[in-house]
Amino acid sequence: MISALRRFASRAPVRLYAIAGDGARDELQDLQLDPLLRFEPTPRAANILLVAGHIRHELVEAVVTAHEAVSHPRAVVLWNTGDDDADLTEALPSVITAGVDPVATLVRVHAD
Repeated sequence: MISALRRFASRAPVRLYAIAGDGARDELQDLQLDPLLRFEPTPRAANILLVAGHIRHELVEAVVTAHEAVSHPRAVVLWNTGDDDADLTEALPSVITAGVDPVATLVRVHAD
């Protein structure tokens, strides 16, 4: 029974809350067109926090606050954050880095 529910839930759209860093606003707007993703207006309604683009050091605390508001079970996916994402990976637990196409990573994380 549980496995049937898990399979059913994994086919639902991925509920995510996105934070756009430097240079990521246009890319996130393009992702909103994907039918596999559902962008939520608040972190509490999402299960995945998507952090896209470079996040300045001053904003890491705000990202952590958004992470704490994401509902359980929750995950953090970093996309195109660049090489200087050490502040984020230290501040957030269980960070997953997405490749060029984040949709596949988001769907995989959602299914797990």
